[in-house]
Amino acid sequence: MYYFLNTLDAVFCIINAHAVIGLCYAVMKYLPDAVIKAFSILSSNINRIYIAQWLFIPLAVIFISYLFKDLVLTDLVSSIIAIAMLLLSTVCAIYYKKLRTKQ
Repeated sequence: MYYFLNTLDAVFCIINAHAVIGLCYAVMKYLPDAVIKAFSILSSNINRIYIAQWLFIPLAVIFISYLFKDLVLTDLVSSIIAIAMLLLSTVCAIYYKKLRTKQ
């Protein structure tokens, strides 16, 4: 759909992006420190998490396709798998960061 993006559409997208950033900033003031710390950990490790997901997602697809052949990927199942991938890749990213700082 972005192939048909014209100037007016681009202006709308820029305004929308600024509105979402402002909304996130306004909501951040009311969030507990634990939530902000969790998002801070995620954002500081985003590249490591991304690299880990390049490894874990194909492995998960192979694992699921061989062990759970009759599994239907509904929204709930897909969400659970996505959360598991995020948690696994975040733990690996944090562990890798600790290994790198020891050296």
